[in-house]
Amino acid sequence: MIVNEIITLSNKRFKVCLEGGISFILYKKELDRQGLKPGSILADEVWDEIKDEILLKRAKKRALHLLEKMNRSESNLRRKLREGFYPEDVIDQAIEYIKSFGYINDDNYAKSYIENKMHRKSRKEMYEALRQKGIDPDTIKESLQEIYCDEIELEAIKEIIRKKKIDFEEASKSDMNKLFTHLARKGFGYDSINIAIKKSAE
Repeated sequence: MIVNEIITLSNKRFKVCLEGGISFILYKKELDRQGLKPGSILADEVWDEIKDEILLKRAKKRALHLLEKMNRSESNLRRKLREGFYPEDVIDQAIEYIKSFGYINDDNYAKSYIENKMHRKSRKEMYEALRQKGIDPDTIKESLQEIYCDEIELEAIKEIIRKKKIDFEEASKSDMNKLFTHLARKGFGYDSINIAIKKSAE
């Protein structure tokens, strides 16, 4: 492969751009050791060495560091590694390495997210949030079915109502309509909203 361009990111870090749109980061000592320059040819064996001995080790370390800060879905972790300009095959290997220790598990991630949010969010809100995090729809549906029951939905609605500090004795019909609309837009079911409002007003 041909080195198309080498972009200076700092005094120590450089972005190496190869033909075919492949890019990766090397430090100055690594760049000098490999003798890479714009227009030079990167031999296959040298490329394999860079991936195995430098980029893969760094990607594994980076992935572990990211997971130390917070739980992440596989999709989120892949996106963060892509932002670091790791080649796709290196990302695949790093993800498999992390998975071998059980550090990422989308099923567990979905269940943990639901358990943390279910007392203030609707099924719809949690489903959409998990979809945006790259969790498979079937995994989300199964987790919601397992954890999020009607009783929890009622408690979530009642908690939202409590936070609004509504005086039901003074509330007008317009106020109640606004409350109902707000809860419906958040994705709660009409029957659950009616029951929760009734219980909250008692």
